[in-house]
Amino acid sequence: MSVLVTGSAGDVREHCKKLIDTVGRDGGYIMDAGAASLEHAKPENVKAMFEFSREYGAY
Repeated sequence: MSVLVTGSAGDVREHCKKLIDTVGRDGGYIMDAGAASLEHAKPENVKAMFEFSREYGAY
């Protein structure tokens, strides 16, 4: 199950950091909810994903 559904906002930020640091280390990674069901996601987690990615990610 997705961290957006089951986790806390802190869990989401931690997971996003891991993804950006590993998958996105050479650039080109696009953060997205993907196959996660946003219908069941906690709104505060979706907000945390976008805010953290904007702050921590490189453009």
